[in-house]
Amino acid sequence: MRHIVIILFFLGIFMTGNMPAQEKRNIPALDNPMSVRYLRKNLRKSHPRLVLNPSIENNLKKKLKTDPVVKNVYEAIRLNAREIMDKPFLERIKEGRRLLAVSREMLYRVNMLGMVYRIEKDPGWVSGTNNWNQVCNGGMIAASIAIAEKDPDLAAKTIKRALDGIPHALSSYLPDGVYPEGSTYWDYGTGFSVITAAILESAFGTDFGHTRHEAYMASAMFRVICNAPSGLYYNFADCGDRRERRFDDVLAWFASKTGNKAFFEKERMLQSPEELGKLSRLGGAALVWISQYREKANVDAPSVWYGRGQNPIAVFTGENGYYFGGKGGRATTSHGNMDAGSFIFELDGVRWVIDPGNQGYHTLEQTGCLKFKNSIQCLYL
Repeated sequence: MRHIVIILFFLGIFMTGNMPAQEKRNIPALDNPMSVRYLRKNLRKSHPRLVLNPSIENNLKKKLKTDPVVKNVYEAIRLNAREIMDKPFLERIKEGRRLLAVSREMLYRVNMLGMVYRIEKDPGWVSGTNNWNQVCNGGMIAASIAIAEKDPDLAAKTIKRALDGIPHALSSYLPDGVYPEGSTYWDYGTGFSVITAAILESAFGTDFGHTRHEAYMASAMFRVICNAPSGLYYNFADCGDRRERRFDDVLAWFASKTGNKAFFEKERMLQSPEELGKLSRLGGAALVWISQYREKANVDAPSVWYGRGQNPIAVFTGENGYYFGGKGGRATTSHGNMDAGSFIFELDGVRWVIDPGNQGYHTLEQTGCLKFKNSIQCLYL
């Protein structure tokens, strides 16, 4: 008997699948008053308006102070957001014909990061003082110029915000041009600043004040002075140890603006293409700056150079490859390796006193040390 009931049950399912079309459509419809007039009249003008709106957001913030469940779930979201910040950028990699995995990960990241931003309103990179500011504001300016004709309101709003944020990054060079994160991070962060200035100048006919910023422009000499006679860098903070064979394309921009021969590495540029090898990501733009260079001065690196700032340094040079570099600073400086002071010494092309240099984040994290925004902190030693 039980078998007959089961057979009749499945038979009923199959028969339902063959019902006439008019019976299958007998479902309740949604209210649908949508029209241009309705949208203009009823769409909320203020933001946010996707899932959150101001009243919902205010209620959520109140519950975060009083409701243990809401508070605990939010802490989980914050933890997810911190982990996302350490992940590499997503790449448009297909699995066969699909981007499903990448799309799902993007949705997840936007959801986590977006909620934390709405609650905490942390500016992050927009007005930060480290290289995030230079990278992200430069990227937003480039993207805005690219779509300016299509959406001029959005482009103007975004560029205006970036121009307001950029001075916070340039302030890290104050007062004498020392880049607190070290010489190779100068190349990284300053590289994005010079490409931003070049983009603005080519698109608008002005760099909106980059070249008027004295400490920023003075940083080119900081870069030169950190190149020791041995071919090594003065490698404080998260700095690489040795220069590559290629020419300094970021310095080429400073050469084009100042006419200073000390920033125009002609001998390196004249190496054979094979010797130059793989060029940097700004190699194409550097060709433009090289073509714009006109020698106006030759201000060599001084034998005594002192630069103040978050990571103040002093460099002394002399005959026979004499080179001494010393620094002060504080342990919390971005990419500073918790180093409040160090020095190096060279003579006859040999580095006799060394700075141990940078260390990979993964090995630090394995020993209980974690990255927190602008510093590295150890849970135990």
